[in-house]
Amino acid sequence: MRTSVNEPRDVFEQTFALLLSGGAEVEVVRGDGRREAIPLAPNLVTTVGMNFLAQWVSSYAIGTNSQMAYMAIGTATTVASINQTTLPGEVVRKAFSAVSVSANSWTVVTTFGGGSDSIANVTITEAGIFNHASSAQGIMYNRILVSSQFTLANSDIAAIRIYSAIGSR
Repeated sequence: MRTSVNEPRDVFEQTFALLLSGGAEVEVVRGDGRREAIPLAPNLVTTVGMNFLAQWVSSYAIGTNSQMAYMAIGTATTVASINQTTLPGEVVRKAFSAVSVSANSWTVVTTFGGGSDSIANVTITEAGIFNHASSAQGIMYNRILVSSQFTLANSDIAAIRIYSAIGSR
């Protein structure tokens, strides 16, 4: 038994870095059937997103709406930072259209419609994943800036796919 903090520990300790990586892509289907691929910047997992992962892994009860199940899009061009907790220019938030998990990766897709989501003629510049259905609520897991901003017409649809991988596999 240790009698001082300077004595060696009786338990084995291991330190390692956990690699979080990912990205995103957007496909816009125009009303006339044309398809456009929109490039995105890298997937930035925020500090509160990393804290959420740590709490989730340890089975910590985060509260209601704790599952990451919503994607928001917005109009801000503010430089992405790990310290952000909201999507600065959020215009709409929706539940995921599809979710898939494979080994150490997680992929979500959300479909937004120009007319159906009242975002026609709005320039989309950012996206993020959240654990709450309401705007400006919950934990923002990540933030992604759109490299090539896009605007939807009433009959256009955008499918945004965001993926994250944990570890190096």
